[in-house]
Amino acid sequence: MPVGLFPNLKGLEMDMQYFSDMRPSYYCFANETKEMTTEEIMAYFADKV
Repeated sequence: MPVGLFPNLKGLEMDMQYFSDMRPSYYCFANETKEMTTEEIMAYFADKV
């Protein structure tokens, strides 16, 4: 989702990467973030239904 869609957001910080195991190898983010793989996300939301 392009961040430019939300021009009035202040203090926005990327601190989590979802589906990190599906990220293209050429993506490289400079900041350190928590990462969740597809398996971790599915397990997390499995008990929320």
